[in-house]
Order: sequence, then structure tokens, then C-alpha cells
Amino acid sequence: MCTRSLLRRLVCVSLVTFLAFWLPLSFWKGSTFLTTPAISWAISFLVILSAFYLNQWAFRKSNKVFFRALVGGMVVRIVVVVGLIFAVWWFLKLSPVLFLATLIGYYLIFQIMEAKFLQKEMGVKKRGEKSSPEPDARA
Repeated sequence: MCTRSLLRRLVCVSLVTFLAFWLPLSFWKGSTFLTTPAISWAISFLVILSAFYLNQWAFRKSNKVFFRALVGGMVVRIVVVVGLIFAVWWFLKLSPVLFLATLIGYYLIFQIMEAKFLQKEMGVKKRGEKSSPEPDARA
């Protein structure tokens, strides 16, 4: 499994959005248009990265373990993200609309990229299972 490929894509998308959108906007409108998206990006990136590594670990396990890790991971991620949203809102006093909009935007982009990557990996795993020889029934 090529973990570096997804990580490289996440970093590329992040750099493109910061250089093409947030950096020019921060020069025009002020530094809040750079710090708020950076914090949103960091939260989204860490949550998606941790979920991806959990899924990669569970991917090599049985289907039962995989789906438990997938669903349990989603529940934990939701709790962590909600907690981080409240912590950022409480302590940093960022613009809530900009913070939530960028958090949702980055999270959705990263989630789509992760889902496509996992779907591709599951296809590779299925093809590998089909091509493996069946155990001899006579034995």
C-alpha cells in the first residue's frame, strides 16, 4: 500500500490552496485569513491522517476488525473534532464562520481523497484475492 502517495497528494492540495488562495487573501484582507485556515487545515489534516493510518492498520485484519475500526474511528473522530472546535472557539476567538467554512472545506476534500484511495486499495486487495489459487478441496 502506497501511503506516501496519499500523503503527497494531501500536502500538494494543501500547498496549492494556501499559495493560490489563502496567502493572497491574507495580503488583501489581513492575517486572520491565513491563521484561521491554517488552524482549520491542521485539525483536518491530523484527523484525516490518523483515520487513514487506523484504516491502513485495520485493512490487513479481518473484515470484522476492519469495520469495527472504521465505525469506531468515525465516532472518535467526531468527538475529537467537536472538542477541538469548541477549544479553538473558546481560546483563540477566531472568526467562527471562516473557521467552520475552512474546516469543513478541508475536511471534505481530505475525506474524499482518503475514500478514493481506500477504494482503490480495496480493489487491489480484491483482485489479489481472486488471482490467488484456491486451496485444493481434495486435501
